[in-house]
Amino acid sequence: MSEEVILSHQETKQVYIFSISNWISDGEFQTQRLQMKLQKQLTNIGYSVDVHMYSASKIETLAPKADIILLTPEYSFALTQLQQAFPSKPIVTVNKQDYGLLNMSSIVASLNKFL
Repeated sequence: MSEEVILSHQETKQVYIFSISNWISDGEFQTQRLQMKLQKQLTNIGYSVDVHMYSASKIETLAPKADIILLTPEYSFALTQLQQAFPSKPIVTVNKQDYGLLNMSSIVASLNKFL
């Protein structure tokens, strides 16, 4: 069976990035770049994913729909609270260096076991 056929039968994973930055900050532009690069990287290596970014204010309503929750560094303080609120959801934090440099290999490695 070809790889193309295998990929077409995979369930598309929903990766939701949550950030506390507002829409006009430099942090939000960085999160937007993270979302675009992560989508491209995961698709290029063969994962069937949809990567979305949202404000932390929407986590209560949107997290249940996510397969994987990714937190930006400025929102990582909420990890324990979110793990308690969503115990069945894998929640991954991006460290400041990987976020600032958009180190896709490290970020993808942290998501790999959940994809």
